[in-house]
Amino acid sequence: MRIESIGDASGINYDKTGPIIFTKGCNYRCGFCYNNSDGLLSPEKVESFLRGLETKTREGWYNGVTVCGGEPTIQSDLPYFLERLKKMGLAVKLDTNGKNFPMLGRLIKEGLVDYIAMDVKGPFRLYPAITGMEHIDFRDGFLKGLGAVGGFPNHEFRTTVCPIVREDGKITFMTPEEIGETAEEIFNNLANNNHRYFLQGFLPVKNRLLDKRLEEFPETPKETLEKGVEIARQYLPNAQKR
Repeated sequence: MRIESIGDASGINYDKTGPIIFTKGCNYRCGFCYNNSDGLLSPEKVESFLRGLETKTREGWYNGVTVCGGEPTIQSDLPYFLERLKKMGLAVKLDTNGKNFPMLGRLIKEGLVDYIAMDVKGPFRLYPAITGMEHIDFRDGFLKGLGAVGGFPNHEFRTTVCPIVREDGKITFMTPEEIGETAEEIFNNLANNNHRYFLQGFLPVKNRLLDKRLEEFPETPKETLEKGVEIARQYLPNAQKR
């Protein structure tokens, strides 16, 4: 596994507590991403962490772990890594963009994840602008991933309400109407509205963002998040601000 860093133990957005493992690399290039350093933990450090994790789990300190990125599903040995975590008795929360459906489907089929949080970046028409990828595989990648996560018992969808580089070169925040469009597309593709959907604010982390221009922006306006939740609830009643 290519692991960039390991975060301190914390609540992991559901009913488990444990460390956060940040894998390295991603199949998107979102401008607002700040998990893109040059760091990489050595295999020896990863192994040392896992031995310590097993001890702390056995002693009752931890009962879960979050694996995020980057994008964890691009790691070919992810199933074996998660299997080791599961054998320790840990519940696994996976953060994913859903694009790598073959890997995501395998993890679900083999029972290697307990909770999935999938990023839906925004309205599908804005995916190239948000992700930095000109061509998005919706049919066999993202939409299959969306369906797999939507059918998984313990899941959530989430959108970071970020600044977007528009076609005219101007940069503006995602609008409440675009948030509503995102929620509508989730609803339309899954044919039900009982999904947990979270809106989270953009954080202008200095000297860390992939697109340095976005570092000049403030955090997402509170009013944008609140209005976005209001519109999103027309399609996904469980929408809320995180």
